[in-house]
Amino acid sequence: ASDVYKRQDVEALVFFPGFNASLEHSLQRLGQFMCMGRFPPHVKPFVFSWPCGRELTYLWAVKCASSKRTHAA
Repeated sequence: ASDVYKRQDVEALVFFPGFNASLEHSLQRLGQFMCMGRFPPHVKPFVFSWPCGRELTYLWAVKCASSKRTHAA
Protein backbone atom coordinates (compact mmCIF):
# COMPACT_ATOMS: atom_id res chain seq x y z
CA ALA A 1 0.00 0.00 0.00
CA SER A 2 1.08 3.52 -0.68
CA ASP A 3 2.31 5.64 2.23
CA VAL A 4 -0.36 8.25 1.54
CA TYR A 5 -3.06 5.80 2.70
CA LYS A 6 -1.20 5.06 5.93
CA ARG A 7 -1.25 8.68 7.04
CA GLN A 8 -3.95 9.86 9.41
CA ASP A 9 -4.84 13.02 7.48
CA VAL A 10 -6.37 11.31 4.41
CA GLU A 11 -9.94 12.44 3.76
CA ALA A 12 -12.54 11.28 1.26
CA LEU A 13 -14.82 13.47 -0.78
CA VAL A 14 -17.80 11.39 -1.94
CA PHE A 15 -19.87 12.86 -4.75
CA PHE A 16 -23.48 11.69 -5.12
CA PRO A 17 -24.75 12.86 -8.51
CA GLY A 18 -28.41 13.46 -9.13
CA PHE A 19 -30.89 10.90 -10.40
CA ASN A 20 -30.31 9.66 -13.95
CA ALA A 21 -26.80 11.16 -14.20
CA SER A 22 -24.37 9.19 -16.31
CA LEU A 23 -21.04 8.13 -14.87
CA GLU A 24 -19.22 10.20 -17.50
CA HIS A 25 -21.15 13.35 -16.59
CA SER A 26 -20.65 12.70 -12.87
CA LEU A 27 -16.89 12.30 -13.30
CA GLN A 28 -16.71 15.50 -15.32
CA ARG A 29 -18.59 17.44 -12.62
CA LEU A 30 -16.42 16.01 -9.84
CA GLY A 31 -13.24 16.80 -11.82
CA GLN A 32 -14.42 20.37 -12.31
CA PHE A 33 -15.29 20.65 -8.62
CA MET A 34 -11.88 19.32 -7.57
CA CYS A 35 -10.03 21.73 -9.87
CA MET A 36 -12.03 24.78 -8.88
CA GLY A 37 -12.04 23.88 -5.19
CA ARG A 38 -8.24 23.70 -4.92
CA PHE A 39 -8.40 20.77 -2.54
CA PRO A 40 -5.21 19.61 -0.83
CA PRO A 41 -3.64 16.38 -2.13
CA HIS A 42 -4.73 14.34 0.89
CA VAL A 43 -8.39 14.64 -0.20
CA LYS A 44 -9.31 11.60 -2.32
CA PRO A 45 -12.39 11.97 -4.58
CA PHE A 46 -14.94 9.20 -5.12
CA VAL A 47 -18.09 9.08 -7.24
CA PHE A 48 -21.07 7.03 -6.10
CA SER A 49 -22.87 5.87 -9.21
CA TRP A 50 -25.76 3.46 -9.68
CA PRO A 51 -25.41 1.91 -13.15
CA CYS A 52 -29.09 1.15 -13.70
CA GLY A 53 -30.58 4.41 -12.54
CA ARG A 54 -33.38 4.47 -15.08
CA GLU A 55 -36.99 3.61 -14.32
CA LEU A 56 -37.25 0.93 -17.00
CA THR A 57 -34.29 -1.06 -15.65
CA TYR A 58 -35.77 -1.54 -12.19
CA LEU A 59 -37.56 -4.80 -13.01
CA TRP A 60 -34.43 -6.16 -14.71
CA ALA A 61 -32.37 -5.30 -11.59
CA VAL A 62 -34.88 -7.07 -9.34
CA LYS A 63 -34.77 -10.17 -11.58
CA CYS A 64 -30.94 -10.20 -11.52
CA ALA A 65 -30.83 -9.73 -7.76
CA SER A 66 -33.13 -12.69 -7.17
CA SER A 67 -31.43 -15.09 -9.61
CA LYS A 68 -29.60 -18.19 -8.36
CA ARG A 69 -26.50 -17.11 -10.24
CA THR A 70 -26.31 -13.87 -8.23
CA HIS A 71 -26.70 -15.70 -4.93
CA ALA A 72 -23.97 -18.18 -5.87
CA ALA A 73 -21.43 -15.38 -6.35
